[in-house]
Amino acid sequence: MQQVCGTLVVLIVDEAQHALNSENGVNAMFALKAARDHLNAGPGPDGLRLVFTGSSRDKLANLVLKSRQPFYGASITPFPLLGRDFVEFVTQVWNTRLAATNQFSADDLEYAFTLVGRRPEMLNSLLAEVSLGLGEAGNLAELLRTGALNHQAGVWSDYESAYNDLSPLQQAVLAVMGERILARQPFTPFSEQTFDAVNRKLELAGAEPNANTPNVQKALDVLREKDLVWKASRGEYALEDASMAQWLTHNRRQAS
Repeated sequence: MQQVCGTLVVLIVDEAQHALNSENGVNAMFALKAARDHLNAGPGPDGLRLVFTGSSRDKLANLVLKSRQPFYGASITPFPLLGRDFVEFVTQVWNTRLAATNQFSADDLEYAFTLVGRRPEMLNSLLAEVSLGLGEAGNLAELLRTGALNHQAGVWSDYESAYNDLSPLQQAVLAVMGERILARQPFTPFSEQTFDAVNRKLELAGAEPNANTPNVQKALDVLREKDLVWKASRGEYALEDASMAQWLTHNRRQAS
């Protein structure tokens, strides 16, 4: 490959965390690592660089956190979130479609963008709903802010409904996972440290502190069935929606 093109080859694999869903996917990662090591061996310049990207940092981290994973020891670099320049660009694009007397402001879009988790597709959907469905109302700023608040409230309401349907042990396991995500720490479900953290939450909730390997495994199985937790083929776990970690923290603060 490098010999044919005569220069360094950079291979970018998008949504690379999906490789962890199957043994074949993991084997493909090991094959890429072997190819990189072979092409980069020797005194000459490197022949291959690998870049893996993913929409879930916590799922992607499972490629590097444990010694049995193909890229153990590699670093995870967070992509910067889209910033003010993107918001101003979107504001300009959308305002060309609207009457001069009925325009969005960049500040309103910035506010809405933050509440929808800085997800462009969510912002675009919200803008379409407000400007196309209610574009003659003359109060787009208010409608946009209200729509963003309603979106966040709807998402958090879904989290709350799912959480309230869980047993105390399942809630405690989910909460510990959320804390690990926000602290940028790996979640090790069957370690004594995790058992202690889960048991502390159970005690605070007035429930029996019964965290052990069989019980935590059962709790994780239920969380997976409810699509709240994701499991890699080799046993690593992460929240299905990493943004739920923020709601879990918010919920804990309210409870205390």
